Amino acid sequence: GGNRDNLPAATVTSTISAQGRTRPRRNTQAKPTAQYKGPYKELKGLSLEALIQRFKAPCPEGKAYAAGYYMEVAYLIWHTKRGVRFLRQQLAASDPERVRAAVFALGLKKESPNTVKMLLGFARDPRPMVRAEAIDGLAHNRYRKALKEVLPLCSNKNPYVVGAALRYVSAFARRRAISLLLNAL
Repeated sequence: GGNRDNLPAATVTSTISAQGRTRPRRNTQAKPTAQYKGPYKELKGLSLEALIQRFKAPCPEGKAYAAGYYMEVAYLIWHTKRGVRFLRQQLAASDPERVRAAVFALGLKKESPNTVKMLLGFARDPRPMVRAEAIDGLAHNRYRKALKEVLPLCSNKNPYVVGAALRYVSAFARRRAISLLLNAL
């Protein structure tokens, strides 16, 4: 579902509904990993420092699972102010999987001008998966003002960007999205 490629069933992917993508609310508990029920059992009960080390390290299951793994870890890191600061620093990373994960987690903070500004910047990113994640984040944040910028992306060469653009348009202009979807097929 959504723009998640090669992801195992996980905490992050469980936030996608049949009607479209939804996202979890920020968990305010001190140790977000205490209740963790995702596919990476080794993340349960880890401290923020340990999660940060996991985010910096190679994906234990290999590159094919890196996107899902880093998104899981970023989601768990996002629960603290210090974790948010760390994720903001990761936006400048060279690894697109880690940047995408940081964009995902930071995009969870709704109704923040800083969040929307960050997402708008990454909606222009040359890396398709990062761009798609940012577009989905704009939809999650209910930011309607990017419609003119997102509409042309419905005919992008990358299917993940097209999918994110169609989800965005469907959130704010459902009738238009139907014709765009039919054209995309």
